[in-house]
Amino acid sequence: MAASLILTIVSGAVGGNMLGGGAKKLNLGTTLNSVVGAIGGGLGGIALAMFNPPGSAAPLAGMDAASSFDLFGLLSGVAAGGGAGILLTAIVAKAKTMRGGGV
Repeated sequence: MAASLILTIVSGAVGGNMLGGGAKKLNLGTTLNSVVGAIGGGLGGIALAMFNPPGSAAPLAGMDAASSFDLFGLLSGVAAGGGAGILLTAIVAKAKTMRGGGV
């Protein structure tokens, strides 16, 4: 599970920075984009593992040493982490703007 969580955290950080680079109004700066995106990515990976149907293969099993390589598990981890990182970064940037802090 540790490798899976690292994958989603890194994907979230990349997603947060992609959002900041693409949408200048939602850019928090490289450091904050990375931190908020990584938090979102970690939460997204945990959510993906929690909502896995009972009895099915773990969606993030593709990165664990005890399992055989699973491309779907790898891609779902990247998608969940990156998407959650983008989402949380956008929410934090919008909240900061609404609060009058500017971005």
